[in-house]
Amino acid sequence: MLAVIKHTLIESIHKRMAFALMVISVLIFAFMMYFFRFQTQPDGRVLVLVHGARNLQPAEGFMREIFQSSLMTTAGLWTILGIFALAPLLSSYLENGMAGLLFTKALARWQVFLGRVGGAFIVFLATVALLDGIPGFYFWMHTGISPRNFFIAICMVMVSFASLVAIVALVALQRNGPAPGIIL
Repeated sequence: MLAVIKHTLIESIHKRMAFALMVISVLIFAFMMYFFRFQTQPDGRVLVLVHGARNLQPAEGFMREIFQSSLMTTAGLWTILGIFALAPLLSSYLENGMAGLLFTKALARWQVFLGRVGGAFIVFLATVALLDGIPGFYFWMHTGISPRNFFIAICMVMVSFASLVAIVALVALQRNGPAPGIIL
């Protein structure tokens, strides 16, 4: 089953789905690093300077806003992009050439199915780690404000995405192509 997961990860990179999501994640983090500067005051308070603005704002309010907007992006737009990007991975193993290759390896169909679902989930997990994990730790290091609740919320988004992937995968078992799963 690990071979199927590995093959799914390689296929996602070859189809440029995972690569595109990861590049976008890194670019968003780079923009965050560029637009926000942190200054520590003599009294120990951390203030944030937003690029182009003249006033400094306290780090507590800024972190609450940035974590909220990042969570909304991940739960909304990023989840939809993830479904569109990963649905072809869940149905491509049923194509004639791929099915013949995978099923001759003495793997049970359920192992192939779970390997594909696991590989698709790992791709999304990696992109969310780049999109939310690295900025969360970056802001934590610069402001000292823990992103614990933010990471708990991201874990909840990951659970909801896993349920969506399971639904898309079950539809992909019944129908050819990624379209029915995406539509559902």
